[in-house]
Amino acid sequence: YRDVQQVLIHASRHYDFADPFLRPNAAGYWFSTNTGYGVPDAGAAVRLAKRWKNAGALVKKSYNQNSLTELPDDGLQLRIVASGEETVFTASPGNGLVPDDPTEALPLVDVGRATVSLDIDLTGKAALIERGGAFFSEKARHAANAGAVFAVIYNHRNGNERFILGGLDFTPIPAVFLSQNDGTAVKALLNAAGDEEAKAAFSLDSKVVTVAVPDSLLCEQVGVRVKMTHQIRGDI
Repeated sequence: YRDVQQVLIHASRHYDFADPFLRPNAAGYWFSTNTGYGVPDAGAAVRLAKRWKNAGALVKKSYNQNSLTELPDDGLQLRIVASGEETVFTASPGNGLVPDDPTEALPLVDVGRATVSLDIDLTGKAALIERGGAFFSEKARHAANAGAVFAVIYNHRNGNERFILGGLDFTPIPAVFLSQNDGTAVKALLNAAGDEEAKAAFSLDSKVVTVAVPDSLLCEQVGVRVKMTHQIRGDI
């Protein structure tokens, strides 16, 4: 199966270059979590298979690292700086782009529900959007088309309810979700800031565990398993 996998990888092509997840991996292959290595060209795969030399015997290596670390349940945070003070809100991610590192604090603009294209320049800014009237992906795309760097969508009902945003696989900017109560609080901070412009940034309350790998390896596949004790989450 390894030879078949490699033949198909080398015979695959990407066609959607607007896919926000499309990027070269460490081995130099273009890869996306949406479409993998692309669409295989059957003819190219057959021609390549005819002259393919089988890979060597499979070698498996495993490394363990024990770490007693308390992991945060809600690690994604929205930081609002307004009127000289910082307020931190817990946010839920979407199934699209999520920042790996803390972002720069950018002016946050309330654009309402963003159910249609926005007639406003959001270049270098973030968009605050209320839920309702359109899909999350449409709202985020309207913000992106106006130049926004990221979007903050908040619930329009149910108080403290939050959930993971769906349908953002091909959305070109990160988007996070706040509860109705937190969204209302963010709007109040924006209004209180007035002409000073409130700023928003994402940060991650994360834990880093380093796994020592003493060997020099050229890997075909890498898997990571995290064993944890948690009331809800099991092994990852």
